[in-house]
Amino acid sequence: MKPTRLLIIAVTFLIAIGCANKEKTENKENEKNEEIKSSVLNAHKELFDNENYGFADVLFHKDYANGKGPDYIKERLQHLKKVFPDLEVNVDKIVVEGNTAAWRRKMSGTHSDTLMGFPPTFKKVEWSVIVFTEYNNDGMIMEEWSVNDLFAKLSYSQ
Repeated sequence: MKPTRLLIIAVTFLIAIGCANKEKTENKENEKNEEIKSSVLNAHKELFDNENYGFADVLFHKDYANGKGPDYIKERLQHLKKVFPDLEVNVDKIVVEGNTAAWRRKMSGTHSDTLMGFPPTFKKVEWSVIVFTEYNNDGMIMEEWSVNDLFAKLSYSQ
């Protein structure tokens, strides 16, 4: 066999292996992205719809929120539910890159208790939240950053 043919066969073989490895890597990334998206949706189902606050122990790392851990989430959710007893939460969009999910949720409820210094208005309030959630390699939430327009909505409703 001529060296040129041998070189062409070797290069073709290497390209095929590289493509196969790239496909495997992309499949693993897609699987991980779907797992994270599923985690976001499952968390909302358990924490908001089912009011299963104990689920926070499964999902949030003990070092979450500068060491406050899952108890911080439980307290915040219980307070939110007290302020908005008819709270409704819908996850709108989820985008995943690496171990981080960016997502939007739309929330609404009747403002029935004091929140951020605002006395209850007993009016329906709707707001949006953009959240960035960082997961560790074990699938637990390590950190979150969020931005919402609730303060502005409460200001307008006074």
